[in-house]
Amino acid sequence: MEIKEQLEELVAKMDGRVKDATGSLKTEIEGLISELKNATAEAEVVKGLESRVADMEVKAAKASKTIEESKGGLSFAESLKNAFLENDAKIKEVASGDNQKGFKMELKAVGNITSSAITAGDIPQADRLEGFNRNPSRTVRLLNLMSARSTSSDKVEWVYQGTSEGAAGQTAEAAAKNQIDMEWTVGSETVKKTTAYIKVTDEMLAKGAIVSQEVNNELVQEVLKAVESGLYSGDATGANLRGITTVASDFDATVAGSVAIVNANVVDVLAVAMTQIEIAQEGNAMPNAILMHPTDVLKLKLEKLSASDKRYVGRLLDSGQFLTVDGVPIIKSTLVPAGSFVIGDFSKAELVQRDGMKIEIGYDGDDFTKNFRTIRCEWRGCLVVRNNNRSAFVTNTFAAAITELEALA
Repeated sequence: MEIKEQLEELVAKMDGRVKDATGSLKTEIEGLISELKNATAEAEVVKGLESRVADMEVKAAKASKTIEESKGGLSFAESLKNAFLENDAKIKEVASGDNQKGFKMELKAVGNITSSAITAGDIPQADRLEGFNRNPSRTVRLLNLMSARSTSSDKVEWVYQGTSEGAAGQTAEAAAKNQIDMEWTVGSETVKKTTAYIKVTDEMLAKGAIVSQEVNNELVQEVLKAVESGLYSGDATGANLRGITTVASDFDATVAGSVAIVNANVVDVLAVAMTQIEIAQEGNAMPNAILMHPTDVLKLKLEKLSASDKRYVGRLLDSGQFLTVDGVPIIKSTLVPAGSFVIGDFSKAELVQRDGMKIEIGYDGDDFTKNFRTIRCEWRGCLVVRNNNRSAFVTNTFAAAITELEALA
């Protein structure tokens, strides 16, 4: 067969396929037809085009088969025809003597297309929701209640008045005047550091800003929670922060007088604690927040006037965002152990920061050779509750405080 005739035959084959093709396959076939029509009459060129035509016929046959099967399945004759088309090149090799070993032609059984035909991935592609679904984590609230200031030193000091002696008073004519004196003492807190780090591969960071942002968010959140925990109950030893509950006053039931309170409840405890603060601070501090565990807040909402009177306690006011007792908002936080409370004037708690939240990235150990990056986060600061302001805070457990109120005599 002349080379020109071979080219014409190949063009005819592709012309027969283009009418049934769609989309990108149709574009590929049309491009191949154009190449065939413009091909040079050289044996090597034609041989290469023949191979491409054979591949394209197989591709077109498979596409046609998929379309037919989606219409309800192929007959035996149609399946046999498609099998011959798919193996056209191999049949020609046997006919021309190029393949004397022969080949095996598998005729697939006719069947319906179901989801099991998808061997990898999802069709259509799954709808991936944005962002990461993070584990539940405590919302940091205590830090927002405190007054804030900064320092450039590693130690914070203040001067407070100690014990006073003598007293002012009225004086008779020619009598000696009243002498008083006082002591002054220097108090201090040392700046402490709270840290955390994460190791991440370069490949993970290369996945985009969403990964690096989530890493940063996780670091900052965990460091803030650690700071908050220290500012709540830290014992100030070693690297530990000083916590507000370690300087707060214990609940004092005697503020309520000498008459036992029958059926004392949580509201009674909070009311006495508020008065305790007002008396101790001589009106220089007024409670502005109560910290309680969510379960205790729920119990408070369900508190009744008595066992026989099922009306709710009227001094509670739910303003939507906060529940208040006598106008003082209750802040829910799992930072506070269930059954405990802290009430106070939190403007008297000073959050002093040496370095605010800082994130840095670099290499550590064999990070460089293992394609890791170390991302670290740290905060430096301390809590200052000046000595004469510490009675502006009261803490205890509800159970112990209720027992004290009911035991008054």
